[in-house]
Amino acid sequence: MSEGVTIEICHKPNNSSGDESREVKYEYGGDGEKVEVTEIKDPNGIKGYKQCTHKPKVGAKIKEIKKGDKILGELKQYLSGQSKVVVYLRDVDQDYEKPFLIQLGYIYYKYTNNAKWVVDPGAGSNLQNALDKQNCIINKLHVASVCDTDGKNKCKACGSENIITKWDESKRNKYKYVSYHHFIKVDNFGSIRNSGHPIHFINGKVNSIYVYWYLSTGAPTPLIFYYVSGGSHKWFSRYYGDTIWNKEERLTKVRDEEEKTPSTIQNLLQKYSTPNLRIDVSQRANSQYKPAGSTIQFVVKMTQVGSSNFYQFTYTKNGAGGGSFMVKEVNHEGKILKGIESETPLNSIAAFYDGPNPNDKEKLLLLEFELQGGKGYKYFQESIDGVDKWDGYSISGKPMTRLTDIELKSKLNSLKNGYLSEHPSNSSSQSSVSSLSSGPPVGVIVGGVIGALVAVVALGFVVWKGTSMLRKSV
Repeated sequence: MSEGVTIEICHKPNNSSGDESREVKYEYGGDGEKVEVTEIKDPNGIKGYKQCTHKPKVGAKIKEIKKGDKILGELKQYLSGQSKVVVYLRDVDQDYEKPFLIQLGYIYYKYTNNAKWVVDPGAGSNLQNALDKQNCIINKLHVASVCDTDGKNKCKACGSENIITKWDESKRNKYKYVSYHHFIKVDNFGSIRNSGHPIHFINGKVNSIYVYWYLSTGAPTPLIFYYVSGGSHKWFSRYYGDTIWNKEERLTKVRDEEEKTPSTIQNLLQKYSTPNLRIDVSQRANSQYKPAGSTIQFVVKMTQVGSSNFYQFTYTKNGAGGGSFMVKEVNHEGKILKGIESETPLNSIAAFYDGPNPNDKEKLLLLEFELQGGKGYKYFQESIDGVDKWDGYSISGKPMTRLTDIELKSKLNSLKNGYLSEHPSNSSSQSSVSSLSSGPPVGVIVGGVIGALVAVVALGFVVWKGTSMLRKSV
């Protein structure tokens, strides 16, 4: 009978090369000593690393831990009662040769330069920083920050290595941006942070990073960075407030060449200076709401539509004067409302519900986009064609015009009752906006009041085009 199982923290799976799955499982060991490994990339939001959980099968106890051919005797006293061993490595360590941390229960142990494993007291409260610090010590790969503007800074993880920052203001006046050059005299950069949060991990030797800040609107902020690795030049960008940075496809040349046409960089920075967000319209009133993947904070305000049972939930950016934003997606508790987006900057979004509960998607009737700069309004309603999408809506002959209180109530009543007076027009020059009547087919009375004079200007009627379609029952 086996005395226990040996955990091999550097065990390399056969399919480790190029496996892009976030979670994989594999085994090692002989009969009666099988160990199952569950490997997870970026576990619990810890970026740039992988977590390998080694667990004996069939309830066998753990006898010892090995790193290669060496038994880690200093950890043996802590194995009693342990059912698994959790190991943390750098994500790009495909040979599994340099484990940074070992977790036994709630205690973390770090690898030291004298080849011993000792307790890491800070890992439990800040695992990301503990791993970044190990990357500094073991691999000599330090952490840069795109927010640093001072002349000298320390590595954000280990706090020891000097990082020099030089700035170039030659494009400030004409092109409204400045660039900061971060470089390290000894060692290299392994990762980049923004306001303390990891945004990018570098695979290769990089000792120089350029960061571009846009100055024209709002608070100056870094929106583009650049570095060279392995002979390849790499550009990354984000929209203002985004926590994720993506490869920038529109900048393809080395930095010196791109700088010869600074208007290209300026135009990109100007575009990215307006947030482009995923808005969840299920938020309750008076909540402080941050869209997914963004640090931008919104205020949600609820107002009753007249004396009706309809309620309007308005989303505006928090802070003095609010601010414009674009919309890449609208969703309700994660379910995407297809067909709704806006590359035109907005001042606000309003969601209209039948009742004061925004969590009930079946009660969502209409969406209103207020365009920036007084350019008008856009409305969206669920498609009447029975497909899972939303269509644009406007009063016939009044595109981009805000609905009056009477028109709004009439439209909401129409949607609540499930009747639309007219199918969307496919001939509109705006593919996403259909010209529809705002009310039921009894007509709309348009009036104007000047002093005591009341004039009935027009009485219109709308003819049904085909059979009215039932939108939803309430």
